[in-house]
Amino acid sequence: MRSFFNLLINLLDFFRNPVARNSDKDSTLVRRGGMTPLRGFERGLLTKSARCAVLTSSVTLSLLACTAPWQNFQAGQDASVVVAKLGQPHEIYPLPNGGKRLLWTTQPYGSFATAAEIDAKGKIIYVKPILTTQEFAQAEINKWSKHDILTHFGKPAQTTYFARMQREVWSYRYQESHIYYLLYHFYFDKNGILRSTQKTLDPLHDPTPKQKFF
Repeated sequence: MRSFFNLLINLLDFFRNPVARNSDKDSTLVRRGGMTPLRGFERGLLTKSARCAVLTSSVTLSLLACTAPWQNFQAGQDASVVVAKLGQPHEIYPLPNGGKRLLWTTQPYGSFATAAEIDAKGKIIYVKPILTTQEFAQAEINKWSKHDILTHFGKPAQTTYFARMQREVWSYRYQESHIYYLLYHFYFDKNGILRSTQKTLDPLHDPTPKQKFF
């Protein structure tokens, strides 16, 4: 199972500009935008061999999807079934309905995580990937708290505090469309309430040559 994650993490990636949805009008760090023009380095990647590599990776990804860890589970099965296949969960969170949420994650350096929601009787409700655009969109601005984010997505890859904004930021690595390596950021106010979100390029996977200063 780990080899599946490692292969996905190492697929060829292309990047795009940060995009955000924001309810915090005074935040100057949250940016909106679309795709940026390819830089010289990125244009150099778009050779015939590189395009073939992307196609090959896409085919491989499609084949591997058949063995994705969140598949092959059915609602109503005992929780022991998912634990037997995925191993002991990395994080466990109690739910208000008496059930619990089990998380298997590759954070802080990986881009994938799987969640299993278990009811009060110990039966599977669902098993699914959670570091996705669809799942991030469920976080309700001005309503969700740190506890809600933690329970839903698990521990973040990194945390940051912006003193001037008075915002604490939790960041999660993920892969969008199986191609783009991004960071999804949740901005919390001093009371721990979610005020805005943002996604940016993940510098961990940025192929741009870094300028050296002497």
